[in-house]
Amino acid sequence: MKRAWPIGLLALLLIGCVDDSPPLQPALDSDQETDIWHAAALGRLETLEIALADGVDLNTLNQDGWGPLHLAVVARQLATLEWLLKNGARINAETAGARSALDIALTPGYMENESERTAREEIAEFLRQHGAQRGSACCGSNIE
Repeated sequence: MKRAWPIGLLALLLIGCVDDSPPLQPALDSDQETDIWHAAALGRLETLEIALADGVDLNTLNQDGWGPLHLAVVARQLATLEWLLKNGARINAETAGARSALDIALTPGYMENESERTAREEIAEFLRQHGAQRGSACCGSNIE
């Protein structure tokens, strides 16, 4: 019998196990940083709206080298992805490890069930429709 892991645990495992280099952009103060990245992963648009109004750059990487867009993909937050793209997030921004949002969406999760696979594929298709490309860590080019 196949058991699915809770999505929050999968996100923490994926983020915690990635061997990305340090962030390429300056970090925000710790309170803002926590709010914007947790907000993206949890789909809390109100927090993201406040951060944007305060002038926070939605493309800034956190201390693990991931941006809000990447975390929204891991957490399968489609509405958050749409909001981030409408408000200035770069669709082809890469993590510090050179992975794009599309790379992340195309990576199956450990013990992924059918509904999780379907959601991941929908996000990958959404990203492609908006011009997403593979990151430079994948195959050395933007070829799928």
